[in-house]
Order: sequence, then C-alpha cells, then structure tokens
Amino acid sequence: MKRSGIKRKAWPNNKPRKPLARVSKKKASKPVLSSAGRVAASTLKKENAERRRKRKAKYAAFMMSAAWKKIRAAAIARANGKCESCGWDDNLTVHHKTYRRFGGQELPEDLEVLCRTCHERVHALEGKKVTLTRR
Repeated sequence: MKRSGIKRKAWPNNKPRKPLARVSKKKASKPVLSSAGRVAASTLKKENAERRRKRKAKYAAFMMSAAWKKIRAAAIARANGKCESCGWDDNLTVHHKTYRRFGGQELPEDLEVLCRTCHERVHALEGKKVTLTRR
C-alpha cells in the first residue's frame, strides 16, 4: 500500500549498494619441496606413524590388564551399575574423559560410565567416526 503525500527523508545510508564481489574458493597449492624437504617430510610421517602405533599398542595392552579391570569395576560400582548419561544398566563401558593420567593412575573424575549407545554418541560429538548401535 502506497501512502501519498509522505516523503521519505534521504538518509546517507539509503544509497544504492554495489553487489558484493564473489571470492573464489581456490585450493591452496602445495609448496614445492626440494628432494631434501620431501625426505624430511617422509621421515616425519614415518616417525608420527610409529609413535601412533606404539601408543595404540600400549593402550590395548593396558585395557587387557588386571589393573584396568579393577579400575573399571570400581567405576561401575561408583555409578551403581548404570549409565551416567541415560540410566541404562546393560552393555556398560567406561569412557576416559582425559588421557592425562592414563595407565593405572586414573582418578575417578577422569572416567565416566556409559552404555554403548551413549559412549558412541560421545565419540561422535568429538568428531570421531563411529556407528551407532541399537540397544
């Protein structure tokens, strides 16, 4: 509906605007490395992979130990045998909130008792690829 007889005031910010320019999303090109640089990068990748492999082996060994089973049982008892997130009492796992004191030195606040579904949900929220299972 148009009102006749009313003039709009001209404000400084009522000027016609130019459309925004589109910024191209080009992928950054990889830096060209010399042969020495390629060798150094390759060595670094191998060292990181080896460190990761050792850390995973240490984790797997500890998770099978009697010390972990004792810590796990204490955590589940502290949670009254239920998931701390949803209250489910079947298929419980003990989730490490932090690995700062990993290897038998965990504090009770470092661990959280979760059912399998909630545990997978926590890891999905952390950005790790997991598949959710039905209870």
